[in-house]
Amino acid sequence: MLQEAIALDTGFAMAYRKLAVAIGNSSTAPTAGAGSEEVRAATNAFTRRDRLPDVERGLATAYYYGVVEETRPRRRQRTDLYSRSTLTTISRSTISRW
Repeated sequence: MLQEAIALDTGFAMAYRKLAVAIGNSSTAPTAGAGSEEVRAATNAFTRRDRLPDVERGLATAYYYGVVEETRPRRRQRTDLYSRSTLTTISRSTISRW
């Protein structure tokens, strides 16, 4: 379904982020690497993040830095920018466990 959404709107940043998360959560997903589908989807979401509301932009940015750049402190720092949201707070607690 996410691939269909992306096919209809290639600028749909949140669909790319959700796709990256789904791939990352999949038990059959290969290890994240430069050419992995998860990295490509996270990168696409990150490059299109300017189209997102603040909370979703923070989620896309945090996921990118955690998966692509593999920098947890930077990822946590980025989510702190959007800490007013309950959704982001929940995501921050998930990030902290990684």
